[in-house]
Amino acid sequence: LFAIEVSLYRLWKSWGIRGDILIGHSIGELAAAYIAGVFSLEDACRLVAARGRLMQALPAGGAMASVGVSGDEVADVIAELGLAEKVSLAGINTPSQTVVSGESEAVNQLMEHFEREDKKVKALVVSHAFHSQLMDPMLESFREVAETVSYSEPKLTLISNLSGERAGPEVAEAAYWVRHVREAVRYCDGIRTAMREGAKLFIEVGPSPVLGGMGAQCVEGGREPTWLASLRAKNGDLETALRALASYHVSGGRVDWESFFEPVHTR
Repeated sequence: LFAIEVSLYRLWKSWGIRGDILIGHSIGELAAAYIAGVFSLEDACRLVAARGRLMQALPAGGAMASVGVSGDEVADVIAELGLAEKVSLAGINTPSQTVVSGESEAVNQLMEHFEREDKKVKALVVSHAFHSQLMDPMLESFREVAETVSYSEPKLTLISNLSGERAGPEVAEAAYWVRHVREAVRYCDGIRTAMREGAKLFIEVGPSPVLGGMGAQCVEGGREPTWLASLRAKNGDLETALRALASYHVSGGRVDWESFFEPVHTR
């Protein structure tokens, strides 16, 4: 994910297009932070590799599920059922779609509760229960890697997953990225913050336009922004990218057409 996100960013950049506001989702925030200048590409790759290696080394088990209710409502039910030490909020993606993560029995209990209330519930296919208590055993080892990284405050507007607000100096510390492994992704809050910061057009740099669809559900009144997908799983890569570029152009965006038409062998 990190590799393809950075590659797509560089593709758009080669066409003269650079984002003013950056927001990621979980591992995507490491790509966004790299682009914002928080750390070098080399350090970003070390963080991503360590995070993946340490997560995959954890014992198999745990579960994640998508629940069709708000994060606040899910949190209340977790407390009511006494599951706070066994299941966590992993992602608050839209006003009515929340991801939970944790011990399989506890996640199943939570799913059954919401199914009885006729809420939309879907078990996710995952190797581990990410953003939950089951990540705790790898945090100290990850901290050791994170503390070897050189950090800077973001040079572009970066929206934090942890707060859902504009990131500040906290992202230039190892402790932030350790918390980032464990805490919930407040994606919906982040999209609303990006809108308040002036975002009018979102370009998703990822393998499929999942985040754009969720982001559109987070918009609160006013003018609906434009959502563009760099890739789509069932469409040709080149066609999808060029359609997105065309949409960007007709939406009023400036494209470096000279660079776009420059033969590849001269670059």
